[in-house]
Amino acid sequence: MYKDCIQKTLDKIEANLKDEIDAEMLAQEAGYSLFHFYRIFQDAVGFPVMQYILRRKLLNAIYEIGTGRKKNDVAFEYGFDTYSGFYRSFVRETGYTPSEYLRKFKAKKPYKINILQEEHIMINHKLITEILSNWDLQDQKVSDIVFPKTGEISDTSKFVGDDYVIKYTANLGNTKKAIEIAGALNNVGLSAPTVIPTKDGREYVQEGELYFTLSRKIDGERVMAGKLYLDDYEKKARFIDFELSERNVRIFDLCYAATAILSETFEDGNSDKFMKWISVLKEMIAGYDSVVKLTEEEKQAVPYIILANQFISTAYFADKDRYEGLYSTNKKMTRSIIDNIEMMKIE
Repeated sequence: MYKDCIQKTLDKIEANLKDEIDAEMLAQEAGYSLFHFYRIFQDAVGFPVMQYILRRKLLNAIYEIGTGRKKNDVAFEYGFDTYSGFYRSFVRETGYTPSEYLRKFKAKKPYKINILQEEHIMINHKLITEILSNWDLQDQKVSDIVFPKTGEISDTSKFVGDDYVIKYTANLGNTKKAIEIAGALNNVGLSAPTVIPTKDGREYVQEGELYFTLSRKIDGERVMAGKLYLDDYEKKARFIDFELSERNVRIFDLCYAATAILSETFEDGNSDKFMKWISVLKEMIAGYDSVVKLTEEEKQAVPYIILANQFISTAYFADKDRYEGLYSTNKKMTRSIIDNIEMMKIE
């Protein structure tokens, strides 16, 4: 299959980002004409080959600058004649100046793209701009969504100007479900990113195999679970049960939420922090039980649902380069859960 061939191309690009990379040479090594290579590369990756190479250079360069290296040296090593050339390219690609990016976000070493391991949605700003014409927003600045604490860049959404977020997915079912849930939340007075219809009244736009929705940004900052329970979680923490959006074991979402909180703050060997997480887990169960009465069987199952979820999560992360750090953390989390499973039992 051509994906195997393109993956070899991606690996070669990644290994030679500080060298001059020529599309014609890549096409020859792949065994395709240049015209056909351009087509299959963009089909598999979502970016034109030279723009993909540029983006990988930019993201790796900003990471190295963020580690304290001199910006001029890094820009030159990645093939830019001047820092100003790097600067302009970075702003066009990400929507941020290099200094703004490093001030707002943690610079993270980009994970290697492996299209054989999982699907990646990579969309350039030109396509986003074309899609935004459906809302008359084609003149708005498009910028990457970067999570400040982790440095992760969203694969499924981008900021549009100062007020909007555009999201995209290949799953139409998930798009419709998100629209339905957001509407239901807003109807009961909870803030949710309500979808903005296009000029002709559509809730989403289809382009090829992708579905795009536009919503307004919600005021406020991103809530990190660790801040809630390591500070004064009793006063702050509230949880919304989404069980009606999924068909599942009734306590699964509750157990999943508990392990998500643990994963954000887990420190291997810190037994005090782990014991505090167990107390949070029990508070969550008690709160849920006070509204939706749990059976004794469900209470007894809680530690084992959590453990089963950990086995699944760890196995999922195991063979994906992108999640190498999460795999290591989840292995250690699973061991801690096994060692303390008696303490996790709900009375």
